[in-house]
Amino acid sequence: MTVSNKERPKARQTIANCYIFTHMNILVVDDELDVRALFEQRFRREIRGGQLRFAFAHSGEEALDYLHQHASELVLILSDINMPGMSGLE
Repeated sequence: MTVSNKERPKARQTIANCYIFTHMNILVVDDELDVRALFEQRFRREIRGGQLRFAFAHSGEEALDYLHQHASELVLILSDINMPGMSGLE
């Protein structure tokens, strides 16, 4: 199916509107407790607008527990690499 030039801006607008109503679930894994405040401050508008949802784990083990309970909900995992116990790479 060919989209005419007159229809293309409308199609792009429709696609853009879809992204406004979706949200992204992000798991942040870091042993430093102040990281949570940094993320919540930096992304406060997106959180308030429902575009981003954050979950926080303070160790690799805690992250694995969270993943077992919420695996189908996550879209992105941000992990510190250097943590005591299980590293972010493990």
